[in-house]
Amino acid sequence: MARRALVVLLLGLAACSGGEEKKIAQARSWSATAILVTESWLSGEVPSAYASDALKKAAGELAKGAYPEAADPVAELELAVARGDREEARRLLDGLAR
Repeated sequence: MARRALVVLLLGLAACSGGEEKKIAQARSWSATAILVTESWLSGEVPSAYASDALKKAAGELAKGAYPEAADPVAELELAVARGDREEARRLLDGLAR
């Protein structure tokens, strides 16, 4: 009985561990998306409306994830893009890269 309980406990811990890894991977993915979208917008490869929508989505998904504080700089990028403020977007992007 104790062995069975241990197996169930270990399986539960493994599931939690995998879930946490998935949340971390999702946060990394949304953060990378925000960086790529901003770089593409700065180079003129994507229109402002697309960049703004994509950044808004990324900020929203980050806010719901394991690291909601990661949404704040992405939301600031979205505001800079919405204003067409390339200088501010570059400054914010440089801050994320550090």
